[in-house]
Parts: sequence; C-alpha cells; structure tokens
Amino acid sequence: MEGHFFKVSFCGGISELKIYIAPELTYDDVINKCINHIKSRVCDPDSDASTNVAVYLPVFGLRLLQPNGSSENPVWLPYWHKFYKKQDVHVQGKQHAYEFRVRHRPVGFYKPDSIMGEYLFIQMVDDFMRDPAFPVGNNSVFSDDVFLLLLGISVLLQKKDLPLLNNEIVSLTWETPILRYRNILTFPQQLSASKAVCDRLTGGKFYNCEKKYWSFVSLRKNLKKMKEREEKLRFFKEKFHEFIVKCVPWYCTEVYQTKPSAYPLAVSAMMKLNQGKMDSGLYYGEVSEVFMLYQNTVNLLFVMISVLGFLFPLLWLPFTSSVRPIF
Repeated sequence: MEGHFFKVSFCGGISELKIYIAPELTYDDVINKCINHIKSRVCDPDSDASTNVAVYLPVFGLRLLQPNGSSENPVWLPYWHKFYKKQDVHVQGKQHAYEFRVRHRPVGFYKPDSIMGEYLFIQMVDDFMRDPAFPVGNNSVFSDDVFLLLLGISVLLQKKDLPLLNNEIVSLTWETPILRYRNILTFPQQLSASKAVCDRLTGGKFYNCEKKYWSFVSLRKNLKKMKEREEKLRFFKEKFHEFIVKCVPWYCTEVYQTKPSAYPLAVSAMMKLNQGKMDSGLYYGEVSEVFMLYQNTVNLLFVMISVLGFLFPLLWLPFTSSVRPIF
C-alpha cells in the first residue's frame, strides 16, 4: 500500500485528505470519506446539519486539481469511476490530486443548515476571493456596490475558525484585524485574494494609491454597517449566496455545447447517472455523438428524484452532440 494513494483538497483551509487505493475503491467510497472528513469541521455540533448526510451525496463531486487553482476547463470524475493504482496515482510523473466540491447547486431557496449548505458557502467565498477564472474583476457582472458587499462578508470571516455558527451575532465587537489602519500599507495583499480582486481595489496596471486608499475606507465603512445591523451569521451567508447566483447564474451548473450534424440519422439517446457499469457518463474531453432528424432545439434536464429518503440524479439528454462542460 505504501505510495499508492492520492490527495483530496478542500475549501476553507480544511486539511487535505490522503486516500489509499484499495481494491475496488469507488467514487462513492471517496465521496463518503470526504464528507466524513468535513462534517465535524463545517457543521454546528449543536445543530442537525451533520445528520442524514447521505441525502447530499449526489451534489458533491471530485474535480481534478489544477496547478494554478483555476476552474477553467474543469475535469470532473464521473459518478461511476473506480480508482486503480496505475491510472489514479500518477499521470505523466505527477501525483494525482482532486478537489472536493459542491458540483450541482440545488436551485431555489438556500439554507445553510446542512452539510451541503455550509460547505457551499465556504466554497463560494473561496471562489470569489481566490479563483483566477471567477469573473470578479468584471464590472458588468459585479457592480462596485455588490463587489464591496461580497468582499466585506468575505473579510468578515477571514481568520475565523470553522465551523461558522449560524446563530452567532455579528456585532461591533466582531474583530476584523485585517482592516486596521496600521495595515493599509499591505492592503490588499493581506487579503490573500486573487489578482482580479486586488486589481479592482488598486486600479490594476493603472495602480493608484488614491483608489487603494478609498477602497480600504469604503470596505471599512461597509463592515461597520454590517456589524451595526447585529444580524446572525446566517443572514450574511444567505446574502452572499443570493448575490453570487444572481450575478453568476451558471455557478455550480454545467453548460453543454452541441454541434449540428451533417448526417442527420434519426435515433434517440438516454444517459443516466449512477448505473454502475451500464452508465454512459463521460469524462471531460470525451465526445458522444447522436443525431436526431429535424431536431432544432436542445433540452437538457437535470432532476433529483427521491427514493426512500435518498436523492438520485438523472441526466436526460435527448440530443446530438459533443458534450463538454465549460464550468
């Protein structure tokens, strides 16, 4: 067993997990190990968030860890993947490593009172602050007011130990040492944020000390207003989620591209997840081509069905095409 392992990293500074490859190690085995690894770290011990975690198995996923931490061209493992020593330990002399993430964000009202809700919030903050591919530098996606609001909530929780308790009151006594005036010279480097975040605060290639100063002051004012509200931490988690999905509606969703066929043969195709060896799921980069005569529109339906209290995803693809998730 020595050396036959891979590593899984997590959001929010949670320690990585080393998983040894045993015979017939499955995707579900690894997801379960990851959930057990994080549940005591992200869930309030006095709440029910860490119970019935199996319900949320289908929303989590394993993404191949990119060297620069970017989410561009993500490589997701399919649900039927099995791990083997030769193919899953090393690739081109480099050790395999994966990220544990919420892959499918449930649409609708967000509640942080579950292992999925707690981890999704931590993941959103990490992506907003540190993902080089996240459109945080785009003013047409994040207006200045929304950008400062989300940045303020992120800074509010920096240096805070997990779990982030939903019923904790954020008041004027809540410490944010990173934004003391004595730290202005090292602002925004102390935020440990992406270049896009830092550039937006300082002017980027048109670096401007005045802009940096007023960004610092505006952020302090925003934080003061947040603390004066004396809201529970739950409120800020819900607000963060609300604005992220409003500004980036494709967050934690997958977009599939289709190509018209020059050979329109009339056939139909059904793809389902979690069917073991019969599953027709794809790895990123693989192509599935099916053609339907006179098919001008494409419908993609991803639904969660409940069977005896457990959620199972179905992916229905009544169409053509090269299937390629772009986020």
